[in-house]
Amino acid sequence: MRPLLTDVSSDSSRRDVHVRDGDAGGCGPVLEYDIFWCGPGRSPSPRPAALPLATPRHPQLCLAAGRFTLLCFKLSFSYAFQLRPLVRPTRDAWTLDLSSWWPGHDLGAVPNVIVVALHWAPVVLMYLLDLQIWFILWQAAYGTIKGWTLHIGEVPDFATLRERFFDASDAFNRKVLSSATHRGSPEYVPPGGPPPRGTKTRVAAAGTAPARPLDDLRVGLLSAAGCEHVGGGEASERMRYFAEAWNGIIDDLRKADLVSGREHALLAFNGWHGSAFSCCVYLPGFVTAGKLAEAFHFVRQEHASDAARYQPPRKRSQIERSLVASIDADRPARFALREFAELSSWLLSTLLGPRHEAAIGSVAQGLLRHQVLSADASPSAVVDGLRGVLDALKGALGELDSTIEALKFTPQGFFWDEAYAKERILATLLADQPPAWRALGQPATRRLEGLVSLCVTAQLDAEPRHPEVLRRLRWFVGSLFMAMPEAPPVEEALSQSTLTPFCAEDILFGMRELVAKNEDGVSVLYFLKTVHPDEWSNFLERVGVKASEEARLFKEKDLVLELRAWASFRGQTLMRTVEGMMCHERALRLLARWEGYEGESLEQLVRSKYSYVVSCQLYGTHKRNRDPKAADTEFLLQRFPNLRVAYVDKTSTLTKVREPDGTLALRETIRYYSVLIKGCSDGGEEAVQQVYRVQLPGDIMIGEGKPENQNHAVIFTRGETIQAIDMNQSGYFEEALKMRNLLQEFRIHPTATIVGFREHIFTGELSSLASYMALQEGCFVTLTQRVLSDPLHIRQHYGHPDVFDKIFAMSTGGVSKASKGINLSEDVYAGFNTTLRGGTVPYAEYVQVGKGRDVGMQQIYKFEAKLASGNAEQCLSRDVFRIAQRLDLTRSFSFYYSGPGFYFNNAATVFALFFFLYVTLLPHLLQLDVGVPVADLLNAQWVVQLGLLLNVPILCYLAVEHGVVRALLEMWRVNVSGSLLFFMFHMGTKAYYFDSTLKYGGAKYRPTGRGFVMRHEEFAELYRFYSGSHLYNGFELVWGLILLWTLGAWKEVGGGPAYLRTCWSIWAVAFAWLFSPFWFNPLAFDMKKNLEDLWQWLRWMERLDSSVTTSWEAWWREEREYLQTGSWAKKAFILLPGVRYGLTSVGILVSVSRRAIASGALLDELQLAALLVGGTLAIVLAFLWMPLLLRARPVLLRLLSSALLAFSLFYALPWVGVHVSLLHALHLFVAAAYLTAALIRIPYAFGQLPYFVLIAGKAYDYLLGGLLIGLCLLLSATPGQVMRHLQNRALLSDAFNRGVYHAELAQLISNQN
Repeated sequence: MRPLLTDVSSDSSRRDVHVRDGDAGGCGPVLEYDIFWCGPGRSPSPRPAALPLATPRHPQLCLAAGRFTLLCFKLSFSYAFQLRPLVRPTRDAWTLDLSSWWPGHDLGAVPNVIVVALHWAPVVLMYLLDLQIWFILWQAAYGTIKGWTLHIGEVPDFATLRERFFDASDAFNRKVLSSATHRGSPEYVPPGGPPPRGTKTRVAAAGTAPARPLDDLRVGLLSAAGCEHVGGGEASERMRYFAEAWNGIIDDLRKADLVSGREHALLAFNGWHGSAFSCCVYLPGFVTAGKLAEAFHFVRQEHASDAARYQPPRKRSQIERSLVASIDADRPARFALREFAELSSWLLSTLLGPRHEAAIGSVAQGLLRHQVLSADASPSAVVDGLRGVLDALKGALGELDSTIEALKFTPQGFFWDEAYAKERILATLLADQPPAWRALGQPATRRLEGLVSLCVTAQLDAEPRHPEVLRRLRWFVGSLFMAMPEAPPVEEALSQSTLTPFCAEDILFGMRELVAKNEDGVSVLYFLKTVHPDEWSNFLERVGVKASEEARLFKEKDLVLELRAWASFRGQTLMRTVEGMMCHERALRLLARWEGYEGESLEQLVRSKYSYVVSCQLYGTHKRNRDPKAADTEFLLQRFPNLRVAYVDKTSTLTKVREPDGTLALRETIRYYSVLIKGCSDGGEEAVQQVYRVQLPGDIMIGEGKPENQNHAVIFTRGETIQAIDMNQSGYFEEALKMRNLLQEFRIHPTATIVGFREHIFTGELSSLASYMALQEGCFVTLTQRVLSDPLHIRQHYGHPDVFDKIFAMSTGGVSKASKGINLSEDVYAGFNTTLRGGTVPYAEYVQVGKGRDVGMQQIYKFEAKLASGNAEQCLSRDVFRIAQRLDLTRSFSFYYSGPGFYFNNAATVFALFFFLYVTLLPHLLQLDVGVPVADLLNAQWVVQLGLLLNVPILCYLAVEHGVVRALLEMWRVNVSGSLLFFMFHMGTKAYYFDSTLKYGGAKYRPTGRGFVMRHEEFAELYRFYSGSHLYNGFELVWGLILLWTLGAWKEVGGGPAYLRTCWSIWAVAFAWLFSPFWFNPLAFDMKKNLEDLWQWLRWMERLDSSVTTSWEAWWREEREYLQTGSWAKKAFILLPGVRYGLTSVGILVSVSRRAIASGALLDELQLAALLVGGTLAIVLAFLWMPLLLRARPVLLRLLSSALLAFSLFYALPWVGVHVSLLHALHLFVAAAYLTAALIRIPYAFGQLPYFVLIAGKAYDYLLGGLLIGLCLLLSATPGQVMRHLQNRALLSDAFNRGVYHAELAQLISNQN
């Protein structure tokens, strides 16, 4: 790469670029590059336009072996359970005499061929589809084994974390620290500013030699703690970097209110400074918790018995050595004893002072335990407390009782001189404290608290309560045991830029938004407080507000901002994303300081290695409109000085121009600019300063919004690598420490242009829906990506947070493609681009980033619809076509089943569902199965396909991350709450949108919103949302299943059990499609809500309006806009469903006649159906239209109405009762409905919507909607509202079900108003 330096700021001729100020983050001369392939950290070398896509020989052989094994399993299973069971039914069907099909005609073997084909067709279809099942199962098994070999989940619980804490420290030093880190630095400065550590203590020095005979074996306990051979000081020196990083993590958790102040003290390393302490750091309380008591108990029980006390000196010496060895083997106990001895020695020496110095050393050597001391302001209380301690020590220290008595009765000592005692207490509280600590009011009580905590804290009490804290700490410690590249020095590390596209989402929650209640009386703040009660308590503790003083949060300016920030960090807001991503800057600053950088050189290095640009494309519009989002954006700029914001500025200028006739006129000129801004201070006031302004050729919004927003801001990034982060993601400080290692993957893999790493879905605790989505996405972004990367070598770019080789991305079209429609899934095309050019996309699992997902049913529905539509567009793109042409067989196999094939097989599965139904139904109706044996073949396949298929990878994912037992418990929990309904429902979502996009197009971006879903959706809204994709299809399955039961010859093949064995899976799918929208809708079974929904739905059905939300007719016409097409292929797709509807109508008429088709039964039943249905419709229409036509002649209206009613009651109904039964009449109406549905397809195909079609559609929607709302009302009327409580317990989180703060919050809000 040969940079050609051009300082555009000095070029007056280039008016499209203006540099307003030098940006220390990298602004300055603009670099123009010759396009050479020169990725991060690589030597310049020309790169051809495309490389062969073949994989190396060894991976290719492994792939081929894996595929061969997979195919062998699939073929063996298919032969044993699909093909072989069909052999005997096929032979029996072939030998049947089916000449009775059409009497008088010799059809030969044609009927037998038809019967055999109908038997084999569903099996063949599943035979072609089930390879997707085998691929997913193989992927789950391989991903599980590989995950275990990568040491994922090696720290499954907090007890394991405690056990491996020392190993984690060593691993941190080996993997995270670079060779430039000053590991031998004599000075240690922990976070917070305490002074460097002092020299070793007198106790440690005295501990190197025995101070008394070995007649009391308990002396060895503290000797082991203080002996130099234990190496406590050296060990703590090795842990100092890990300790500082660990404390940074704990501080981050405290700032996020995930831990309380007490938990923070237990989780953080301690740094006791002064001449009394020998270690630079002391272990966190959760590691040493209970160790002191264990050690004392061990000594008392094993080595301090009377039998051991009176052993010969040599035997006692052996016991002493075994005691020291036992203590030395337990490293936490060793550190706990050292800390206890030094804190106790410090307390005694500081509190008693120089007048007792002679006896303190002897007492400290025999100190066994510590009572709780009271640092009360009253000297007498302290004196009495310490006297009680010494009295207790007399019995414990044996022969030291005389020395202790001397301490108590020293003339003019602590116990007899009140002035001296007061002086020593004050000296103790402020002993060895730096001025900064004294100014902050942090006296030596921290040491006293540490001593008390060391003595009384049990292991169970030291474990943090919040599951997110446990997860983050477990993952960080576990990731240190994974293989990762060696970290380079900060100066030699690859530089990184982060880019976040932002449009108009939430930046920072406003107070009105937080306290505003929805129709159910629930506000966002109430929701957050009840879902996160522990975090709310920690927040109040951190800001110093008592629970009874919450009103202050709404009055004081600083507290209002803290409250807004607290709520924003629990949503999917831009502030949460920016806060997390800026952890990279903090981590780099810490790592660089360890390598000796300080002051301005440190800041310059950090700015050169990391930059963050948020592309807020509408910031200019927000600013002009005085939108609060503009002020929130500027708040972020002031909060993070190195943050930059890019936006598109639209300017309009008027210039005078001369017209051809010589007159002057004003002409408007509109220009667009990409602008980069930063926060600054102007005269002590906060301001925004422009850094760059680059003129654009026009409006950037010519394609998809998000990729256009990203690509226009890429020019402002300064790193060698670029990370595109969504605004629903969150970074962590502990993961930022490992980013240097991750960026080294570019140097390890020469062909890598994108490096991916894992995500954690942090929205899984809000509701059951959120947990399903988190499990599904968690499985995809971990286990699936692991297998796609290795061994399949086919991983693409599936979204953020992948890191790009910036030079490659900028020279090949950007980080994503933006063409309208075809690039709806814009991210994956960057992966296609890499694959086509011979690049690779490795995947690392030792780093993770948080990601939020949709938490409401409609949000998830839109997300799945977007993915399915985008995948359908991918199938039509040239990129996929070229990849399919150039990949070898094994990689193309993997590419298909991991990408387009997954969605195609979802659509094919739903097609197979309908195919199986109609292939089973039509032979029953058309009398093609008379005497033909039935074989139940597909049930096992449907079970795997519909439910367990998605459960198996999730189970494997959980087993790797958390262990097998917890995985089974979690799967039980989610299945009980309705996960199978969820997965079957969204199988239909994927199939519908993939199929409709391929057939008719219409793919579009669907904004899902990232707010909290707390409201009950009206029935009319649910019906509009899901009717086309699920409700119509679900009811079609139900009608077919009912016809199959009422008209099928099930008595001949086993009756009801045979029917259930054949059709239960289709019933399950129909139930999931029809019931899921209401099961996952809050308060769907509340009687009051359902009555309101009923009237709203009826008004929507009858109102005439132009809005789809207020008028059924407007919605119905909008849903059929796809019919306006000139494509004959699309017209054929529109007509095809009419074929099955027409055949079903004919089959119903034939079946209800109970006669052969050749006997004329079809014509007779058709005449009867026409008479019955036509007459009924005529009577109904007459009753409806006569009041309109005869409104002015009431007498005639009454006469005709009476005559028509008499005709219906006394002639029509008796005639119908004589000629047909009620069930027969219902079947004839159903046949007429199917025939109507078939005929409607004809005007549909020509884009016509005549009035009778509209009337038929409205009647059908009335029927379906009435059945659904009736079901909801019926379930709402259950005794004790059982269904409502059951749904709430399954749907909402346990925290939300405990409405403990509602009354207090309501009172608080009312006080504000």
